[in-house]
Amino acid sequence: MTGRIAIAAALAVVCGAWAARAEEETPGRRPALSLEVDPAPFFMGGWSVAAGAASGRLRWSVNSFAYDVPSFAAEPGWRERVELGFGARVQLYLRDGARGFYGGMQAGVRSVRFEREGSEGMARATQIDLLPHVGYRWFTGLGGLYLMPAAGLDVLLWSSPASAGGAPVPTSRFAPVLALHVGYEL
Repeated sequence: MTGRIAIAAALAVVCGAWAARAEEETPGRRPALSLEVDPAPFFMGGWSVAAGAASGRLRWSVNSFAYDVPSFAAEPGWRERVELGFGARVQLYLRDGARGFYGGMQAGVRSVRFEREGSEGMARATQIDLLPHVGYRWFTGLGGLYLMPAAGLDVLLWSSPASAGGAPVPTSRFAPVLALHVGYEL
């Protein structure tokens, strides 16, 4: 656990340094505000919304989400649902105006319900994770409408102990993440 906290702290320092450098390059600008959704969770019995702000090459946002984990991504013999999750992310862009390619980091917390197939057992676990990611923010030319594909690797730092149907809840440490956010910058 101590090693994971040290890694998280180091990543936070690196992201903070990136953020400070980006702000130095564009001081005094008013942040551009945005709202976005990730449509995929809507097809998985859930939702995902985010609100963000950008200044210069730096963008930060907060998001909330819920969804059923698809069976191909869940541990065999288990059904999983992210009942509620929150994240805070920072992204550093290669271009001014928070456009084009970026690298970012999201820190999150989520409540996950686990059900063991073939039993009536059910458990909930609280999980904390980091999500390093890369992507591209493309403005469509239709006002402030943009598309933002991204790929990352979710790294589970901590999960509360839980068991269902007499078996401990499985916790995968790493999970690939693909997303396509649709947003509007005000």
